[in-house]
Amino acid sequence: MGTSILTMVYEDDFFLEGWIKYYSQFVSKRNLVILTHGRQEAVWDIASGCSVIEIERNPNDRHLDAHRWGTLSHFTRGLLLQYTHVICLDVDEFLVADPATGKSIVDIMGGMGKNKILHPNSVEIVHRTDLEQNFDYSRPILEQRSYFRTNKWYSKPCMITS
Repeated sequence: MGTSILTMVYEDDFFLEGWIKYYSQFVSKRNLVILTHGRQEAVWDIASGCSVIEIERNPNDRHLDAHRWGTLSHFTRGLLLQYTHVICLDVDEFLVADPATGKSIVDIMGGMGKNKILHPNSVEIVHRTDLEQNFDYSRPILEQRSYFRTNKWYSKPCMITS
């Protein structure tokens, strides 16, 4: 039944462009699901060919982040009714398979088995503007960035199989 990749955006046009370019290497654009957290006209143009769903955003919600992740969790569960694999992550997060494996992230998910959740090891890639060029989405991420730091906030379950 395939793989779907889900994110939510709010005023993240720059990252959304890169997110779509990167993840459309692994799945068809129609399997990229983008929730707009509030009305954002630019998203419809940037995400042409993707599945876009516009939802309300209440900036006065004291629990905005918890409700945002609750929404993503429910959408992920719904997508698992139609897809074998779902990846759910922030628009500025990019999963990169260890190049030594020779596999893509979708290949890795295919070997996970049914009803599994993968919690990738995560690092925050740091752009050293004094030493590195601007990012080029047409080239592999790890070829362009050499500096990173561990960050536990990015290590979360995000790859799910049904």
